[in-house]
Amino acid sequence: MGPACRVGVVELTSSWTERDVRILFNQITSNPMKRTIDATLIKKLRQQRTWSQDELAIAAGLSTRTVQRIEADGAGATSSIKALAAALEINLHNLERTPRTEAIGVRWGFGGVGIGVIASVTGIVADYVHGGGSAQEAGISLGVVGFIAGLSCALIGWASSRA
Repeated sequence: MGPACRVGVVELTSSWTERDVRILFNQITSNPMKRTIDATLIKKLRQQRTWSQDELAIAAGLSTRTVQRIEADGAGATSSIKALAAALEINLHNLERTPRTEAIGVRWGFGGVGIGVIASVTGIVADYVHGGGSAQEAGISLGVVGFIAGLSCALIGWASSRA
């Protein structure tokens, strides 16, 4: 059997556990076109419009069973999720359990804190090394920077949990 015939073949050895095989099977058979969303939000938006699942299915161009499945599981084909988002007049990303816009904001927030800490520590250490202050002053300054960074991270976490 040449190399071309071995495409997609996995060699199972005695060191593979049942869990390893199950994970591999799930990776091979999983549908990459499936998305996970906040099913309770779909249901809430549908109920705000006083629509039944049948009416939402008609508005989205889907089967009633697809709407039922998505509301129950919170997962469905990307095309189905897009159709529901359009019918409910909501941005697709806002249907995700953690909307991307929220996750991006949190990342930028923590990134800003990190850059601020690095810049502050660099300045304090450079000042100390060049004789601009005592070790005690540098320690106090670093402590203040650490406190402010910790407080900033706590505020970012608190704000993102409220969104």
